Amino acid sequence: MARESRLLYLPRPTGGDANEPGEVLSVSLEGVPMGWIFLFGGRNYWEPDEHVGERGGAASERQRFETPIEVADARLLNAMSSLRDSPHLWVWFASMEILRRRLKSKAKAGFLQLDAAWAFETPEITAKTSQTPAYAENYVNMVNINRIENIPQYVSPLERICPFVPYCHPDDRKRARKAAKKLGEMTEAAAAAALLIGLPGDNPALFFERVTAFYEAEFRKIDALPPYPAVKARLSLSSDTVKRPDIPSAGGGLLGRLKRLVGR
Repeated sequence: MARESRLLYLPRPTGGDANEPGEVLSVSLEGVPMGWIFLFGGRNYWEPDEHVGERGGAASERQRFETPIEVADARLLNAMSSLRDSPHLWVWFASMEILRRRLKSKAKAGFLQLDAAWAFETPEITAKTSQTPAYAENYVNMVNINRIENIPQYVSPLERICPFVPYCHPDDRKRARKAAKKLGEMTEAAAAAALLIGLPGDNPALFFERVTAFYEAEFRKIDALPPYPAVKARLSLSSDTVKRPDIPSAGGGLLGRLKRLVGR
């Protein structure tokens, strides 16, 4: 079963209907990138003079993975501000600046939606997917309260949905390289960014330019990081042991698969 995912931009809320046409902001050929998870959350937001329906409906009615783009941007900025304090994590999450620039280019009145049918195919995987925003918030909270050593204890649902989750552990680079093998030929910095924020839906070449401009210098710091903090190991659930379905070959290489996914 393919685990292809798309991050869509919509001019108005749809109530979670993934068949509603929308602009593809980013795509992932394997799982939901962790950078996307930060965009969504359990709460609803609206201005006092707006009807709740204009903001996606009441909590009991709306799709958790559809949110106003301005709210998504605020959530992403909050996560970035916290994760920046950990050099061992920021070498990975600095790539979210590329995603944020993409969001800022869109109208504030728009919405974001996760389109990943495989992540909601059964009640079991739907439950795990629905937990991921809360676990991403816990992840950030561990950084905020200087409890980075607890991060491996808070990644279980994330690592079953996301292609790569940094543990703030020396084996992060090894696990990222293994996950990146499904992406095809690209630089290590570009692969790291693709694992955390996906690839753009319209112009992969522009993605590589943005990696060079906004991320590559930060990623190079991985070779000179200070000693890693001690972690409370629960690494038996690492990506080396979590079983993920293989993506069947689609032919045409990486660009061909991206074009197929964007045009779906």
